Amino acid sequence: MTLVHIDPWVHQSGPSVMDAIAAEAGVANAANVARISDDPGSRRRGVSRQLADGRLVAARLGLVILDDYVDNDKSAYRRPERRQDYQRLCADIEAGLIRYVIFWRVDRIDRQPRAGEDWIDLCVKHHVLLVPHTDTGLIVDPASPEGAKWFRDAVAHGLYESQVQSLRGIRAGRDYASRGELNGGGGDRPYGYLDDRLTICEAEAAVIRMCADRAEAGESMRSLSLYLQHQAIPTVRGGPWRPSVLRNILCSARTAGLRSYHGDVVATAVWPGIISPEQQGRIRAMLAARQRLNVDPPRAYLLTGGRARCYRCGHGLVARPKEDHRRNYVCAKPPAFAGCGSVAILADYLEGEVVDEVLTRLDSPAVWEALQHPEQGDPQATTVEQIARRRAKIEETDALWREDAISREQYLRNTQTLRAEIELLARRLARANRVVVLRGIEGAGMLRTRWGEIGIDRQRAIVDVLIDHVTVKAAFHGRNRFDPGRVGITWKV
Repeated sequence: MTLVHIDPWVHQSGPSVMDAIAAEAGVANAANVARISDDPGSRRRGVSRQLADGRLVAARLGLVILDDYVDNDKSAYRRPERRQDYQRLCADIEAGLIRYVIFWRVDRIDRQPRAGEDWIDLCVKHHVLLVPHTDTGLIVDPASPEGAKWFRDAVAHGLYESQVQSLRGIRAGRDYASRGELNGGGGDRPYGYLDDRLTICEAEAAVIRMCADRAEAGESMRSLSLYLQHQAIPTVRGGPWRPSVLRNILCSARTAGLRSYHGDVVATAVWPGIISPEQQGRIRAMLAARQRLNVDPPRAYLLTGGRARCYRCGHGLVARPKEDHRRNYVCAKPPAFAGCGSVAILADYLEGEVVDEVLTRLDSPAVWEALQHPEQGDPQATTVEQIARRRAKIEETDALWREDAISREQYLRNTQTLRAEIELLARRLARANRVVVLRGIEGAGMLRTRWGEIGIDRQRAIVDVLIDHVTVKAAFHGRNRFDPGRVGITWKV
């Protein structure tokens, strides 16, 4: 009789029987397996109990434990979940080092039927027997039909238990969310809050409020994250600031004192907010417009996007670096653009002249006073609503195009018009509240000192508050120096 074809498929055995089995096999090495899915504090109490029970089983059956194979805080239900000691166990079985596998229940091995079939194949190939704690003296041979069925049934039952537990957790999570409460506390604490996740960390909250104000003023996430890095302000983990990390913090419902469930706000949270829901809504709208339609992305040029125009044809100047890589504006000709080609000017000269004029105008107390009051007749809420309506029209046009209800020419004409309107509205939104744009700046003197630090997006926002557009004339032939007379500014204020 060979060991892997023991009949019946399970048997009750004591040390004397096991000695005979081991003698026939030539090896009595056993693997002591332990696993637990959730151990947030990494106290390892659950796996320690499993290992202790496994040693008692091995001693009773006369087996020698080759090693302990422990996957603490590792799920056998979620996929993919890398379980290092499980992989090591499989490798040792492949190497012929393991004859018996001791475990508490089958679901310590796996809860997925597909993986269970791989486990059966591995055990059959290398003549491995299974020894569960829960049935004293029970030894299972997966090579027999009955043994394989026992293992499959146990794995399927483990999967069923996990699925039911998951449904209970989902229902409980929805209930917690509807009351604005926390549901568990795994992972890193949220930035801006202490470890209890309820109390505001004032030092970090000040950083969030500063970033929110500057983002609302038009500064990009990239510019803000670079600023935080330069100031050596740490993240929760102490890692680098990235635009996506900062965006998630500013747009998180938690930061505004709201409770979300699967992305939808469902209640006011039990913890205090760091910024107001209204401010967060404005930031979300601006970021969505910029991300979805690539409106005004971070660039190295201050006056693109129609801010600087050709004196002859009126078309916006575009960025086109010179061969020596110096930044340069040109009135670009067809077929790619609609300009006349009459104007070219180095960006450093043009931008330097415009910035100097902007800061000089801000030196006027009357102008500065006028900028401290919000623009009338263009509230931000109305602008956001207008953007949303045009996005909805784009989606409707997309649906009509997919259904062949409109021609390609109609589709392009309608969508291009709508996208152009959204671009203009997004810019208007960025400058709709002058108080926001200049928040944190105490006069032109401070702005002159900080101009190079505030980022290209906020620089554009400040320029947009004061200037309608800049007109650039052609250069005089033979004149090698920059002529400020080439630059004409149409002011708003």
